[in-house]
Amino acid sequence: MSVMTYFSFGLEVLFPLYFVYHLWWSDVESRAAWGLNLANGLGFLAVFLVVGRWELAGGSLRYPLYALYALAMAGSWVRVADRPLLVDGRMGTAWGTWGDIAVLLVLAGWVLVGLWPHRAPVDLQFPLRGERYHVTHGGSTYPLNYHGLFAASQRYALDLTQRNEWGVRAAGLYPERPSAYEIYGEPVYSPLDGTVVGTVDRFEDLTPGRRQPEHPAGNHVWIRRDSLYVLLAHLKQGSVRVEPGDPVAAGERIAAVGNTGNTSEPHLHIHAVTVDRAPPVPDSALHDGTPVPLRVDGRFLTRNDLVTRRRPTGPPGAPVSGPAPAGE
Repeated sequence: MSVMTYFSFGLEVLFPLYFVYHLWWSDVESRAAWGLNLANGLGFLAVFLVVGRWELAGGSLRYPLYALYALAMAGSWVRVADRPLLVDGRMGTAWGTWGDIAVLLVLAGWVLVGLWPHRAPVDLQFPLRGERYHVTHGGSTYPLNYHGLFAASQRYALDLTQRNEWGVRAAGLYPERPSAYEIYGEPVYSPLDGTVVGTVDRFEDLTPGRRQPEHPAGNHVWIRRDSLYVLLAHLKQGSVRVEPGDPVAAGERIAAVGNTGNTSEPHLHIHAVTVDRAPPVPDSALHDGTPVPLRVDGRFLTRNDLVTRRRPTGPPGAPVSGPAPAGE
């Protein structure tokens, strides 16, 4: 996974720079062709702003990269401002540009569809209490959320990580110490009232990059409410505070974020399914059941959403106030 992390980081930087280069250096015959190139680049960058893995290098990286595109737009316009709007009644645009636009329209539609749930969501409380959390995977289509590719029951799963004041999730691009990640060890709270129906707390926390695909959820807790089952996975060893049969209330502390199971780095995984037949063995619900969209604190969260919470103002140990408006 470290290779994919570095690849994703490189893509975040190189993809916007490619469009900067293309707009700055491309030689067009008409202002209309320039405008088409500009719209094409803006469209791809808008999609990438939504689907890019911006938690890897920090959300603030996007701003200077996109500012470069604005500079390229201004500089290239100076070169083409005196050219005709059309040349002999045509733009003079290569067929490849029209192909790019067709790809863009399909991709943009795919992304837009994923920004909304496709069925009625279940309302949950946000299961963490820190100040800044980043949604690394969320939504209902693959460009926003890879989970559905591997298990249909996890189509609406969320992966959550935490940001520091600089907007990055860890001390380094891909550190080997779990404790170098902001979210590692963060308390996890039950997102709903229900009954614990399954727990595991025996797996050691892994060095980021190592995985346990034979135990995909790692240390985890299953909570049931009627036919609804909610999983909180990849928990820290020794942190699980509940046992099967225990009733839990929304907001009750149940564990801490770790790095166990089939995971690339410390984060919290959460998904929900409904099961109408006889209750499944909790582990089997990783792949069984009907996926349920999650509306967390009133929001259907998708990739790159930022969840911010107000800093506590009361005495030590006082509960954190509710979520503040999202910053991004």
